[in-house]
Amino acid sequence: MATVEDLYRVLRTGGIQSAGELRQALRVSQPTVSRLIRAAGSSVLRLGAARSTRYALKRPIADERADQPLFAIDAEGIPEQIGVLTSVYHGCVFQPTTAPHIYVADLQTGSQIYDEAPWFIQDRRPQGFLGRIIATSLARELSVPADARDWSSDHILRYMMQYGSDVPGDLVLGRRMLERAVSSASSRVDVILPHDKERLYLHRVRELQAGEPAGSSAAGERPKFTAVVEDEAGERREVIVKYVADISTTIGKRWKALLELEHRAAEVMREAGMQAATTRCGEHEGIFFLEVERFDRTARGRRATTSLEALSAGLLETGLGDTWLEASDELLKKGLLTDSDALEIRRRYYFGALIGNTDMHFGNLTFFVDPNALRLAPSYDMLPMAFRPTEQGVLLDRPLSAVVPLRRDLEIVAELRQHVDRYLSDRRELLGR
Repeated sequence: MATVEDLYRVLRTGGIQSAGELRQALRVSQPTVSRLIRAAGSSVLRLGAARSTRYALKRPIADERADQPLFAIDAEGIPEQIGVLTSVYHGCVFQPTTAPHIYVADLQTGSQIYDEAPWFIQDRRPQGFLGRIIATSLARELSVPADARDWSSDHILRYMMQYGSDVPGDLVLGRRMLERAVSSASSRVDVILPHDKERLYLHRVRELQAGEPAGSSAAGERPKFTAVVEDEAGERREVIVKYVADISTTIGKRWKALLELEHRAAEVMREAGMQAATTRCGEHEGIFFLEVERFDRTARGRRATTSLEALSAGLLETGLGDTWLEASDELLKKGLLTDSDALEIRRRYYFGALIGNTDMHFGNLTFFVDPNALRLAPSYDMLPMAFRPTEQGVLLDRPLSAVVPLRRDLEIVAELRQHVDRYLSDRRELLGR
């Protein structure tokens, strides 16, 4: 006679299955399958209803429960549970309550079944320069690879449940991380006051040079840290601070010029009617800083965001080898993007191409996630990366590719050129080219 352990074995090896599939695998009657499922209790997750019902065996991650509430923290700092994420054998199941429409592909069953961690969770792993430091520091404690790019879905979920209180965007997985996030938001211990900014920024750089984590993981390969600063009016801002640690060297001077050009690019884009993150430049004791205001944070809370890279992996047919142009077309076709945002993506792409930005990958385009739609977030990391030094610290004269717009984009490029010409004047002044 089949036992509950037999049911567990079938669900472990076969993954999510219907009652009919369980009956065949166990070679028992339908009433017996129903009895075994009742006996299994909460360890078996029921999906769907009536004839479409399927069953999955819950799978704890390390010492964490398989069922984890997923919270979103809004712009006022108020959390709301938007669903439950459950780890099961051969995948994950997201059961939404008030989650944004884009997180829910199966509206009939009210759940979404994934082969691994959902795409909107994958985007929260440590990334870039800070991500490398964070992953290395947590590798032994979490039993994960030192390079977060090698993390499995289980590694990402473990990180989210144990250290995910301050990841990019508004999502927090599990009640323990929510308590930590709320507690951190109400504390003023780490807020940098105006008179202390230069000293504490310098201290953060020294920490990073010593290999210590300095803030949450913000994507991007250049040295940086995150901070919470307070202005003269007492308003809080969360920022990413990029820096050049030694501007006396040839390589340091080049990166300083590039960060200044990133600041200038944001100004020119706003003059051209595009959105761009607010930036500020500063220099202290031979270290150059570029402060970039985070658009996934507000004075009191957070905003829901997702990168084009995550969207591409989860929802689009566009491959990572395609450009922002193809991706915006597909988002528009799926009804996920407005005409005005699709137009701005095209303008940003051609602006970047005209100034020599060779780094317009899918991680450098982000969207706000509204309940029923996507909205384009401000531009960031827009600078002439064609002139960056090599990883070996060599300055190369890389030839710039000619910008050949599609016929439909001829007017966009013609209109942008007047703005780009002013920018190229700054580029020549700072880079000599």
